[in-house]
Amino acid sequence: MTDIGRTVYPISEMYKQLPHLGQLFTAVDCGEERVKQLSGVKGNEYTLGARIALKDIPSAELIKVLKEIGFDCSTKSDEVSCQEWTLTESVTIQQLLKLKPFSSAIGRDDCVNCG
Repeated sequence: MTDIGRTVYPISEMYKQLPHLGQLFTAVDCGEERVKQLSGVKGNEYTLGARIALKDIPSAELIKVLKEIGFDCSTKSDEVSCQEWTLTESVTIQQLLKLKPFSSAIGRDDCVNCG
């Protein structure tokens, strides 16, 4: 349980550096019933938003995926060198799952609309 009363579910070792997206990615691996139990999931929408910090300069493919999902660069750097990205809007879980193959490139995450 977090300080604000949100239930924390186990996170797979492969997503351990991601306390929020890691819970979602792990839940998807576990099945639909687990996904429904997550805070910030309403139907097929993920409502918490996300702030991520990449370990390195992003690849062109990762930038494309981030922009398709709705992430914006959080710093004043240009997108090709941006390592901090923010998503402030609700998106479908399927959209957010496009980040799953890039999870090892993300050094940490946080939620934006988590209370």
